[in-house]
Amino acid sequence: MRISAILSAAALVAASFLPTAAFAKDKMIYSMVNVNPLDANFVQCKSQGLAKIVGTKMQIQLKKMQGLSDTDGIPCSGDEYICVITSEVSLGIPNFATSYTFFQGDVKKGSLKIKHDLCKENATLCGTGVASTTTGLTIQCHYPDPTWVQPAFNASGAPGSGAVNTCEGVQLSAFGVPTLPSTPVIAQLGLSQCP
Repeated sequence: MRISAILSAAALVAASFLPTAAFAKDKMIYSMVNVNPLDANFVQCKSQGLAKIVGTKMQIQLKKMQGLSDTDGIPCSGDEYICVITSEVSLGIPNFATSYTFFQGDVKKGSLKIKHDLCKENATLCGTGVASTTTGLTIQCHYPDPTWVQPAFNASGAPGSGAVNTCEGVQLSAFGVPTLPSTPVIAQLGLSQCP
């Protein structure tokens, strides 16, 4: 029991070294594309995707998608689209750990909009005073996967953590590599050139 508590505390401390926690003024804006030309839902050069990260606030938006039914709007019900942000975190040691940040959101009228603030999720993610860097950023949004087993998040879902819900959060590779959704990717970070 005591060892388990120590490991849980260590996981929360490590999660406080998220890349976004140290960059209150840094801003990153990315386009989202679908590399599958056969996908009839996120249509290249018609559908639009955007990912924006400002400090600990993250937003992913997919618009003008075709043929998608509205999901139920209930968090963690299994019909949400799952977005994963992956990056390498350096904390005094190059590539200290790989960070996996999971977000889920519902589709309404052909649009998916996810807003997430890691500081609201867990206060330990903010104000650590420790500098970190992040590289190798990737962003992928998957179709719903009701069979996906959610990770044991380092910084979400624990009693008293202030987590928004138990199906979103951060997993560091130092405490185990999470299983990613098995469903196809509907959009990912990238650029497209349209005629």
